Amino acid sequence: MNSAFQNAFNLGLSLSASVEEYKHFIDLYKPYIHSIYFSLPLGAKFHTRSIIAQQFEDPEIQREFWDLLRLFNDHNIKLELVLNTYRLNEIDLLNAKKLLTDKGISVDFVSILDEYYESVKDLFPGIPVVYSFNNNCNFNNENALLAIKGKYEYIVVGRSFLRDNAAFRNLSEAGFKVVHLLNNGCSFNCKTCRESNECYSIFSRNLAKYDIEYLYALQSVMPFELYDGSIQTQYISVYKISNRSSGLRYLQRCLNSYLNNRVLDYLNIDKLNLALWCKLRHITKYCYDMDIEKIFSYKEEILRHNIIVK
Repeated sequence: MNSAFQNAFNLGLSLSASVEEYKHFIDLYKPYIHSIYFSLPLGAKFHTRSIIAQQFEDPEIQREFWDLLRLFNDHNIKLELVLNTYRLNEIDLLNAKKLLTDKGISVDFVSILDEYYESVKDLFPGIPVVYSFNNNCNFNNENALLAIKGKYEYIVVGRSFLRDNAAFRNLSEAGFKVVHLLNNGCSFNCKTCRESNECYSIFSRNLAKYDIEYLYALQSVMPFELYDGSIQTQYISVYKISNRSSGLRYLQRCLNSYLNNRVLDYLNIDKLNLALWCKLRHITKYCYDMDIEKIFSYKEEILRHNIIVK
């Protein structure tokens, strides 16, 4: 067991995996699981990814979804409810609470947009709230941190803060627990997922300026970065994996790569495994065309030191 990652991973609930598959997964990985995050089958407005909303249209998937949440409750694995889409109103938030109550599911965290804070604290008293990745905050700005200090226990970071050790230190010293989105799913200069229709245009503008290998190197966290000091892990409490739309097999490969500091093993099998460490779908379309050695060279340029890739 890699004790450095004990109770360290925040994992998305995949709707394409069965209860039996998750039982096996729990047997293998429970010591590493901090929590499982999920969104509810209450319509498209509750989801940033349309594929998840579409999956929930299947009554059988909904039935298994509730069985999975009960499985996690039964195994004392913490659950994180995600309410981080920007179109929710008071009735939507109330419906979310009511649905969980009706189904007998208890949650341990609620991940939110900041504008939902007061309503969520009223609906889920005593439950820690997570400052969602979908918020937009400059973590190096003292006034910005003061505006959210005391409200949140956990802060999810990614995008331009993906390896901003100064920001991690600022957050940690301000009393927050840093949740690092390892396989970053957004462009480094994107501000928020509120306008997802901007995702491709931002990527296209970046690609017109930079090589695809440079964009990948900049917007990915490969396992060795957690082991060689590139990311100062002493300031990070939890590592978040974006995996809900990719299935359990993807999650296992991703977890294993980070737990064992392995890159070449996966790339020698399939270059598509570059997607393990960068979840931006526009980049992953280029996996087979990318020059691996060029990526490593750019990594050294970005990290400002030589790298050892295993």
